[in-house]
Amino acid sequence: MKANKIQSNKSTAIKHALSSLEWQDLHQLSRGQIAYNVILPYPFLLLSWWFASQSWYVLACGASYFFFAAAFRQAHDGYHHSLGTSKHTTTGILLLLSVLLMTGLHSIRATHMEHHRNPLGDSDIEGGLAKLSWWQALLGGVTYRLDIYRQGLRLSSRRNRRLAWLEFASIILVVMAAIGLSIVNAPTAALLHCCTAALLHCWRKCWFITY
Repeated sequence: MKANKIQSNKSTAIKHALSSLEWQDLHQLSRGQIAYNVILPYPFLLLSWWFASQSWYVLACGASYFFFAAAFRQAHDGYHHSLGTSKHTTTGILLLLSVLLMTGLHSIRATHMEHHRNPLGDSDIEGGLAKLSWWQALLGGVTYRLDIYRQGLRLSSRRNRRLAWLEFASIILVVMAAIGLSIVNAPTAALLHCCTAALLHCWRKCWFITY
C-alpha cells in the first residue's frame, strides 16, 4: 500500500510538472525566427568566398565548414517543413542548398523520412550507420553517399524523384563550370567550395554515428 501511494504521488507530481511547462517547439514561428532560419547559412558562404578571393584558403575552408553545418541544419528543418516557409518556398530552398552543398537533398529527404517511419529497420539506411565503427564510416563515406542516393530514389514519390534528378543535373553543371573556370584562371572560390564539399560529405558519415 505504501509503495502504491508513493508511486501515485510521483505520477501526480510528474503530471503537475508537465502541465506547468510552456512548450515552445510546436508554437507558430515569428517572422524574426523564420528570417533567422532562412538566412542563417549564407553569411558563412559569402565569407568563405571572400576569403578565397583573397587567397586565404585555410580561412575559406573554415568558413565553408560553418556554412555546411548551418546549411544541413536548414535542410533538416526543410525535410520536416519546420522552417516556417510555404511548401513551394521550402522546395526552392532545398533545391538551392542541393547545389551549394553539392548533394541531392530531395533524395536524402526520402531516406530521412524513412528513418523516422522505420527506425533501425531494414530500409533505414541512416540507422544502419550505427552498426559501423568510426573508421569504417570514414572509409565508406563515398559509397554511403551513393547508397543513400539510390535508396532515396527508390523510396521517393514521382514528384520527389523528379526534383532529385533536377538537383543531380544542376550539381553536375556547377562542377563542370567550376572546373572550366579553374582552367582559365587560378583556382577559384567555386572550385575550392566543390572540393570542400566532397571532403565534408565523406566525413559527415561519421557525424551521423556520433550524432
